Amino acid sequence: PALAPRPVAAAASGARSLSSVTSVMSPSSTSEDAQGPAQPHGGDAQLARAPPSPSCPSAAPPPSRGHGKSRGNEEEEAADDRSVALQLLETLAHDNTVMECNLRDYDTALNVVLEEIERLQAEESELQTASGQADQLRELLARELDAREQLRDENEALTARNMHLRAALAAAAGPLSADHEEDSV
Repeated sequence: PALAPRPVAAAASGARSLSSVTSVMSPSSTSEDAQGPAQPHGGDAQLARAPPSPSCPSAAPPPSRGHGKSRGNEEEEAADDRSVALQLLETLAHDNTVMECNLRDYDTALNVVLEEIERLQAEESELQTASGQADQLRELLARELDAREQLRDENEALTARNMHLRAALAAAAGPLSADHEEDSV
């Protein structure tokens, strides 16, 4: 399953958008002293001066005094904008570092799991081979036990036949041995 990205703290905090940060940090904002406040390009004008979220009080512009802005307030506002931009960049950098660390941790954990899967698959293969060999050995042992039983039965039959033949030989040799003893005396 794909890993869901964690929400970035800077985006969740309601800080100004990245376009407003770039407008604050653009070269035109450094030349405010000569030209007055920097005007963002296109649709960014509303974003740059949008009221900040209540969760980000440090991004709020200082209260204006009267209808006209003095040069000190403009500089203070520009400094505040730069401060907010730096805080946002620091937060983004921190979040990026955390996400990279998490990604490395997930990658390491995934590699460990994959290695464990490979090891277990190899072990399973070895166990299946050993199980097959054990089955073959059981079959061989069963055949050997059958052969041993057969040999025992055959041995008993041959022993009985041997005793029977000896008895017959002794019975047949009895009268002949008496005749043989008379001839030799």
